[in-house]
Amino acid sequence: MSSQDNFLELMSVEVTNYVPDKPLYFLYCPKSWSAEVKKQSQTTNYELEFRLTRLGEELYQMYPDLLSYSFKHAVFQGKSPMFVSLRPISIDEIAEHFRRHGRQVGKRLFFNEQMAEWLLGDAASIKDNIFDWLPAYFARQFVEKQPLFDVANENGEIVERLKFFLVKRNPVGCMTELYSKGGKYYSYGVNFTIETFPNQSDRTFLFIKPVHHRFITRKINDKKQVRSKKDGSIFVRRNLSNLHPFISLPVSKDMDAKDGEPVLKWRDRRTVEYLNLFLGKELSLSNLLQDPMQYINMSQEATACILYNPNTFVKGNDVIELGLGLPERKRLYHLVHQTLDLPPSLTTEKTLFNRGKGYHLFPLVVNEPTQLDIQCHVSKVHYDTLNEVLLNRSNKKKNHLSFECESLGDGSFAFQANQHPLVINLHHIPDSYVVREIDPAKPLDSVDLIRKYIQLTKKHIKNSSAAIIDIKEKKKWKEIDPKEFVRYAFWNEKMLSQFLVDDDNDIEYRVHNALLDLLKDFGIYSGNLLTNDQDTWLFVRGNSISSLPKVMISRYKNHRIDYLLQDSKIGWNSLQNLVLNPDGLRRSLKSKKNGKEKVINEATIFIERILEDELTCSDSNVYVIFDRGSLTKMYKSVDNNRLSDGNWKFVNNELSFNERLKIIRMTNSTQRGVPEYISHLKGKEEHFISGLYFLDGRFYSLAPKGDLIQESPKRERSYFDKSLRQPDLLEFFPVGNHRDLQEKELSISQLHYWRRASVSFKESTIAPAPMHTLGTLRKYMDMHSKVNKVFTLAETSFKNK
Repeated sequence: MSSQDNFLELMSVEVTNYVPDKPLYFLYCPKSWSAEVKKQSQTTNYELEFRLTRLGEELYQMYPDLLSYSFKHAVFQGKSPMFVSLRPISIDEIAEHFRRHGRQVGKRLFFNEQMAEWLLGDAASIKDNIFDWLPAYFARQFVEKQPLFDVANENGEIVERLKFFLVKRNPVGCMTELYSKGGKYYSYGVNFTIETFPNQSDRTFLFIKPVHHRFITRKINDKKQVRSKKDGSIFVRRNLSNLHPFISLPVSKDMDAKDGEPVLKWRDRRTVEYLNLFLGKELSLSNLLQDPMQYINMSQEATACILYNPNTFVKGNDVIELGLGLPERKRLYHLVHQTLDLPPSLTTEKTLFNRGKGYHLFPLVVNEPTQLDIQCHVSKVHYDTLNEVLLNRSNKKKNHLSFECESLGDGSFAFQANQHPLVINLHHIPDSYVVREIDPAKPLDSVDLIRKYIQLTKKHIKNSSAAIIDIKEKKKWKEIDPKEFVRYAFWNEKMLSQFLVDDDNDIEYRVHNALLDLLKDFGIYSGNLLTNDQDTWLFVRGNSISSLPKVMISRYKNHRIDYLLQDSKIGWNSLQNLVLNPDGLRRSLKSKKNGKEKVINEATIFIERILEDELTCSDSNVYVIFDRGSLTKMYKSVDNNRLSDGNWKFVNNELSFNERLKIIRMTNSTQRGVPEYISHLKGKEEHFISGLYFLDGRFYSLAPKGDLIQESPKRERSYFDKSLRQPDLLEFFPVGNHRDLQEKELSISQLHYWRRASVSFKESTIAPAPMHTLGTLRKYMDMHSKVNKVFTLAETSFKNK
């Protein structure tokens, strides 16, 4: 362990030269099998139309010694193993499982079992597919040793000792038996992954991530309880031995379910039908949804648990709050580390600064003299609270705003800005009925009514540029949550909007945050500059998980910020103009891209053209920050395997040799590649203190305690039912062997400060503020996608009548 007073212990150990202490068996796909799969497949990448992943999930339940499976392209080329197991599995049985899946979709597969054989792993072969089988091996070893996780009460007394079971999903891991806190069920867990770092591609590291799984125990019999945003998961396990794993079976909302029918459906019912052949009591989705508690007992023949996911289910009173306490995270990590007798944890080498050193209030960044007339479609209580909080800042009373403002009277305020005046005028619209039910059969008519009301308000409030709107919770609406439709209506009337959910809790916090989020939508944030140089800063992110992949860029230059969106026609512009101008976001959305390669090629061309332009029009340095997570599917240069030599890969080689171009890759802790951490500070066992740290050419930025982290770091989930969060960790990797360490430290320090540049209430943002503001473009893209999906469904339904 480090001798420093303040450092990060990363939940990661090096396993480059790790050799398993048990023999491993590898089964490679024979050429004749590959040819048969290719012949029966309708695609060119050997991917069977009947989803071989379902076969892999079934094999996990049948053969607990199976560590991993893979049906990737390299497998059918014989380059990677198809199966890795602790013991050989009958080739005849494996072939029959393939045939069975083929028969389910009318395909006849002819496999010659004589052509396949299990190979005992040697020093070379154990490196194959290491990212798949090695995490599963560590999870298996951990569960085999039968460790127990102690659950304590608030007095520190042990009240339960929980056993661990394997979980075969992505990522692989293990979880404890379910534990009940006040009738709410959850489990502790640990996920295992094998990762590399961008400048150490020849070395591998085990990442260990403590997690907790929350489960639903209430009856699910109403479509309002389920969202269609993302598939849900049901954990299923045959309780034959402690080594039989939980597998995750996907379910989705059944939009066509009639009254009395299950509101969820299996995404692939065949896997459950097959498992039921081996169960005395049938696992029925209908019965599970009617009474989830009947399947939770681990002493039964089979266990099934409905995993809570906020993207799938509306949260009920049966679901415990989010997060683990810091003491639990540490104990889970140390239990794994000690049980597996792992090498020492990675620890940071250097601390640049901590405890918010040098931070103070900065003026807001405003490009030009700005007046915002904001319609407030809110209750009188909310409107008065909004004025009171701003008046407190005007009177220099203590609160948590990150800027100064001055009251001009009658709901008007002047904000402290960097170069130009910023004035906001709040206009109260009492008894507003801009929010209304959306008719699912005629959603366009509903939007037209909202637009007519907005047009009426604009006659009375000239130059209205935005609105803050009260809205009920999603579950209180009859059919459709109208939030995105109201936003869509304001957008069509050339106004930005922000919503305030009707709730009596934390009124001051929520009301003011609505205003601050609205300012963010105008690209307004706090300066937080370490230096006042003339360098150009570009922040690049993507919208790759949308059906409309686009690259978006913000640029900080000459004390102003501008934005650019791929396929828009108005060039660099203000954020609100890019969102509202017909030739901005709307024009970009009309330009659709088909095909993975086309998306990648056009994104690469767009990015490199912008870099060339910026270098040409200025003699100063150009810092470019790429968001790895959102660009992974669009811009391959962000991948680790492209950074093995420490330099960025460009199609235009001239960019590679331009020393004024300073590339930094950013990865946040919600994405793979950034390890979990334990923050050590001399004299404090648990704390929420921010800092900037250095390790092996990478920088780790730990955010200060945000507004959502209100509880003591000593709290534990087992005796506390409130949200337990910890500050976010960002990894910054400065690319380029031509850069010296001092220059890298200065640029990363600026990014660390920009995380505190949000105008948000008591909060730092995950990304630096200029990157964070790009989320507005993503928000309006998502709005457009959701609304048009409902429009299309209504139109299709009308045509089918």
